[in-house]
Amino acid sequence: MRNTRLRICVLLAALLQIPAITIAQNEATPSKGMWANVKRVPVGDELVVTLKDGKNVKGRLSEVSDTTLVLTRGKQTNELEREKVLRVYRLAHKSAATATLIGAGGGFAAGAGIGAAVGVKQDVTFTITVPVFGGIGAAAGALAGYAIGSRQPRVLIYDAKVLETLPSPAQVKQR
Repeated sequence: MRNTRLRICVLLAALLQIPAITIAQNEATPSKGMWANVKRVPVGDELVVTLKDGKNVKGRLSEVSDTTLVLTRGKQTNELEREKVLRVYRLAHKSAATATLIGAGGGFAAGAGIGAAVGVKQDVTFTITVPVFGGIGAAAGALAGYAIGSRQPRVLIYDAKVLETLPSPAQVKQR
């Protein structure tokens, strides 16, 4: 009986360690300072590259190697050397439809509320003021929602400063 309890406790302890072991075996997520992140970007994706001299270059990725990054914008091609690149951002595309619909709904509600208030104050029927003001509010809200929702968020995929802050292998051995 005592031996069986011991075996069950050991088995449970071993089972509880399995998630920790599998997590430890997973590869670490790549650092923002790794050029491999840039090499994983599919050709044709839109990038914004900040150079070490402060200049920004925007374009679609046409080629990337260990030493260069080639972006095209229209007929213009920019070949950038890796040593001159400070940061690389990938432009994430998202739909503005949801933000436009939310803006239209909110604008309609606000416009209809104003129309109802105007109708009561001016003693005009609600069948005229609520739809008119609601429509104007919906149009304004849709434009505002589209303007807000159509922005392309930039995702940082490479930062050369991260590499500058990491210790060199010689510094690690000294510790």
